[in-house]
This record gives sequence, C-alpha cells and structure tokens, in this order.
Amino acid sequence: LDAQGTETVLRCENVNDKKTRIEGFTIRGGQGQYISGEPTAGGIQLVESSPTISSNKLEKNYDSHDNEVGIRCIAESSPVIEGNIFNGSKVEIGLSWQSNKSANAIIRDNQFNGCGILIECTGSTLIERNTIKENSSYAIECKSTSGCSPIITNNFLTDNNSSIVLYCKDSSGKIERNIIANNAGTAIRVERVFVGKENGPQIVNNSIDGNKGDAILVTTSFSKVYKVPNVKNNIISNNAGFALREYGTNSEFSTATYNLFYNNSEGLYRNREGQIYTEVALMDSTHDEFFENIEGDPLFANRIEGNFNL
Repeated sequence: LDAQGTETVLRCENVNDKKTRIEGFTIRGGQGQYISGEPTAGGIQLVESSPTISSNKLEKNYDSHDNEVGIRCIAESSPVIEGNIFNGSKVEIGLSWQSNKSANAIIRDNQFNGCGILIECTGSTLIERNTIKENSSYAIECKSTSGCSPIITNNFLTDNNSSIVLYCKDSSGKIERNIIANNAGTAIRVERVFVGKENGPQIVNNSIDGNKGDAILVTTSFSKVYKVPNVKNNIISNNAGFALREYGTNSEFSTATYNLFYNNSEGLYRNREGQIYTEVALMDSTHDEFFENIEGDPLFANRIEGNFNL
C-alpha cells in the first residue's frame, strides 16, 4: 500500500473489535494531511480504534509536520501492534494535549530500525520483546502530565544514537528484564516535572551495559522530594558515566538493592549534593536506601557480539 506522498495510507475511526486485523502489508509513502487539532500520521492513523496490526512493514511515512510517524493512536485508541518491522516510521500512542486520556496498547515483538516508541497519555501500555536500534532520538519515551504507567519488559535497546535511550517523564510503571547496551548516551532517565505522584518507575532485573552516559539518571523540577522505587537486581556495567546519578535538589532513589556493579567509569553513585561514591561497601554503609549491592564482573557470554547471557 503506497500513498506516494499524497495522504495517510490507512485511517481507522471507531474500530474497536480486536478481530479487525491489518496484517501482511508493506505500508509506505504516506504523507499525513493536517486536520485541525489532530496531526495525522503518514502510515496508519487510529482514532478511537483498537484493531490488531501485525506482520507489516512500515517505511517512509510522514505526518502532517513531516515527522516520520508510521502509526499514530489518538483519543483512547488501544491497538495490539505486534510482529511488525518499522524502518524509520515510529509509533506514537496519544497526543500531548490529550494526556489525560487513557490508552492500554500492546506493542510487542516488533523490530524498530532508526525509530522508536512515544507514549503521551495515561494508561498501562505494554511494551515487550521489541528490538530498537540505530535511533537518533529516544528509543522509548514516556511522558504525560497526568502520569502514565507503562510496562516495559524484555526489550533489546542497542546501538541507538540518542543522548537518552529510555526517557520517563512524569511516568511510573515498570522497567524490567530489558537489555540496554552500547547506546550513545544515558541508558535510563527518570524525570518528574509537574505531576503530583511522588514515585517514578520501578527498575528491576535489567542489564545496562556499555552505554556512553549514566546508567540510571534521576532528576526533577518538582517542588518536593520524589523517589524512584526499587532499583533492584540490575546488572550495571561498563558504562561511561555513573551507575546511579541524582541531579537536582529534590531527586532521590528510594531503594537500590541487590544490584551488581562493574567498571562504571565515573563511579557507582553521585548523590544530589554532588558527592561521589566509588565503592559499594561505603555507599551501602552510608545510605539506608542502599543495601546488599555487590561489585564484580557479570561474566556475560560475549557482550562485544551482543550476547548478554551469563
């Protein structure tokens, strides 16, 4: 299906039966035409619609502002997006000015090349078993002034060019069992700006290795202290920045426990006062929120070739 730069390839309105399937197409050449209050995607535009979109290839699709958007879901659309190949045509769930609307999309088993995923609404979108690589922007970006709670699990985020790979702004949820490796900047940034909820996402059982910035960066512009709970059971190794870093007077980790640290160039931990810790024993003994962390080579099977089995 090639729109040859004339229009959105496919638009669904009020299609809410999961048995409706968009499957097996190459979707390309879409150019979204501007609709007042509703920027349109080039590839697939969903409005109050939740079909299943599977086994397609999306490429060279542009929205009404010439951004590369393969699928845009607005107004409480909760599709299943699975088994697709995205070449430079990203997925967007929600719009920034509809951040109070809820969507519970499922995005799984997709290959993203030079593009990624943006969540701009409330709800609990499931992002699992995707491979995202060679993206010049955020591989996954979650932001909503009302707070969103995505579940980001078992993804492989590698060789992305962004300064931040997984960016959570005003969002909670879970980041678990992901491999975030060999990216050009910070692996995970958690930022709280406006929303009243105090907790950021849980960060559990991830392998964060070989990134050119910090492994986990916590920052806030909020007026009171907020904490990121349960930084737990992660392998944090070979990163060029800090393993854990707090930036801003109101940023703080709630707990950091049972993590394995190894060879992070700047150090283990930089707190919000700017103090740097380079030894696990000193970090754990000085801060009540840190305990049972260890330091040692994780013994990946072959991290250079992308094999992060132990």
